[in-house]
Parts: sequence; structure tokens; C-alpha cells
Amino acid sequence: MSHARTAAPPAARDTRAAERGLRRTRQRTAVLETLGRCQDFVSAQELHALMTASGSAVGLTTVYRTLRELGRAGLVDVVRDEGGERLYLQRPTDEHGHYLICRCCGRSQPVDAEVVERWAERLGESTGFAGLEHTLELSGVCARCQAADETTPCRQSPTRDTAAMNARTDEPPVSLPAPAWALRAAEPTDVEVIAELRATVMRPDLERLGRFDACRVRQRLRDSFSPRHTSVIVADGAFAGCVTLRPDDDGQWLEHFYLDPALQGRGLGSAVLRSLLERTDAAGDLVRLNVLQGSAARRLYERHGFSVEEQDPIDVYMVRRPGAQRPLQSG
Repeated sequence: MSHARTAAPPAARDTRAAERGLRRTRQRTAVLETLGRCQDFVSAQELHALMTASGSAVGLTTVYRTLRELGRAGLVDVVRDEGGERLYLQRPTDEHGHYLICRCCGRSQPVDAEVVERWAERLGESTGFAGLEHTLELSGVCARCQAADETTPCRQSPTRDTAAMNARTDEPPVSLPAPAWALRAAEPTDVEVIAELRATVMRPDLERLGRFDACRVRQRLRDSFSPRHTSVIVADGAFAGCVTLRPDDDGQWLEHFYLDPALQGRGLGSAVLRSLLERTDAAGDLVRLNVLQGSAARRLYERHGFSVEEQDPIDVYMVRRPGAQRPLQSG
């Protein structure tokens, strides 16, 4: 994904922010400056990685919150990827734009959608509604990716997709002992097996939301993979999953927690999570994460002391304070 674009003049950028009631802060300025150099839509995680690489000490939680503020203020355009994750691009004018986005490489191209704007205006006038808002998401496969051969990252083989589709993640627990397990530091070469596991375990939830795309679900992992902060789960001597803990403003951000479906229901996920939380409790750290609405993973996190901090129709943002226990159940 390309990230080279001329940033908006700082004075103009700050003026637009001030006009929308956003005061200038070091963190907001750093987010806007980095976002202004991005040519294509980026996720909060990708933006945070770019900021970290440039030496900016802004936590992932702050990046999430700042982007949501900028979105509400109309300073960035926001779209959703195949998994419902928000992607952001700095808005060059006060009018929101429409974009055609490649599902494989993520390249974005502005499109003339004046007909949509006129239709929305007429609809408001005819119904008496004011302040209409709308979202138009256009995606496809760009010419470059269409020309790519089957060995490139964005072209996945049908047999691998079929294997992902047949993997079940909603089976009831079985009475099998938990396997012997350990964590090891991830290596850059682990990225493909982790990307494949992500596609497998996320497919049911993404298909339920009508957002599964075999190409992008893997590419999103590749784009945000951080070996430095990722641990590989090894069970009975074999690859079993992964989990990432990234340092954040006031604690840690838990993400990419994936477990081989064949090992689910045996207490392995809970054992790994307990081990991680013992570590964060000892450090006195908050832990934050987000899950998709309706995901069974939410129940796992609630059992380990996480509570809802914020949510929208697609995402549930959760937080766990040091030493938090599972909430008591009434009755």
C-alpha cells in the first residue's frame, strides 16, 4: 500500500479543526500530519505503526479516539473494510468524498458521485428530513491486482479458501484435556500461517456481517503484523495460534488473538488469556481490545473481567482494569 501524499498545509488544517471545536494538541497534530501523508485509506493500527516508525510517541488508544473525533468533525473520510474495520483518509475539502477501493491491495481512487449527493438532497426535500447522512462504499479489484499472478499475496487459491470455510469455530466444548502449550516470540516468517489462521477463524463472523473477502482478510493481517509484539502459541509442539499485546498510552492493546479451531473448547484460549492478564496485572496495566458485534469471543473476555467501554453497530470496544474479576451473575 502506498503512503506518499503531500500533506495539507498546517495552518489550513489547524484552522479547519478549530472551526469544528477541536483544540490543537500534540497528539491530534501528529495524527493529522501522518494521515495527511497517506495516499490511501489506512486503519488505526496502520496509522499507529507509521507514527511509531517516525518516532511519534502516541498510543494506539489515542489514535483510535482521535480518528473517531476527526470523523465526527468531518475532517476525515471513513469507510469500512471487509471485516467492518474503519479505514481513514484525510478529507481535502469540507465536502465528504466517495472512493473506489481495491479489495486486494487497498488502493483508493476518488470517484465523481455528484448524482448520489443530488439524490440525497432530493430525498431530504421530499421526506422533510434534515441533516441527511449517507455512506456509499464501492470496492472491486484494480487492474494491477487483476494482472497479478496466483503467487502474489493478494491472490489466494480456491483450495485454501475452501479449507477456511469448512473450519468450524462454533462447536460446543468437548471433554478433552487442555494440550501442553507455550508461547514463543513471533518471527517475520510467521506472517503467512497467521494470516491463513485469521481467515479461518474470522470467516463465520465476517460472513454473518456480509463482509468476508478472502483476499483482504489476509492482507489486513499482513499490513498490521508486528513480530516484536506478537507471540505464537505452540500446543503439543505444533503451531496453534497467536496473540498480540501492543504497548498503549495507559496499558496494553490486545489484538490478533487467534486459535486453531481444532483446539477450541479445550481451555487453551482461557489458559493463554489468563497468562497474559497475570502479566499485565503485575505491571498494573489496563488492557483494551475490540471485537465484532455478536462474536462469541466477547463472552470469553467478559469471563476474564473485560467490560464494554464503547460500541457501535459493528464494533464493541472493551477494557479491563488491573485485577478485574468476572462480574457476578445475578440469580
